[in-house]
Amino acid sequence: MGFITNHDEVIALMKSSTVFISPSVREGFGIAALEAMACGLPVVTRNTSKNAVRELVTDNTGIICELSPELFAESMMFCLKIKDKMKKECVMSALEYDWDKIVKQVENYYSGIIK
Repeated sequence: MGFITNHDEVIALMKSSTVFISPSVREGFGIAALEAMACGLPVVTRNTSKNAVRELVTDNTGIICELSPELFAESMMFCLKIKDKMKKECVMSALEYDWDKIVKQVENYYSGIIK
């Protein structure tokens, strides 16, 4: 599809999807995976030391799998089968990264070290 400049279009495409696949071996934070979870999509990602998406995924929001094409395919198929069971947990997990919550946490942190 190429680069999509319209954020609303990106979100619409995610919401029309079933599972979010992040095969990268190296990701900084994983905002795309977090946005997918906010859309209710389980995430399948790779288990590599430089992949921060792993920090977002739990047993209830997706699968972290080893660097095997067969395991990756099995993980995708598994998530396709149980996506409806993971949807609510994906959305709830993404809510933890809401800007209002994060700003409050940062304010509390800095208030605590300034005193």
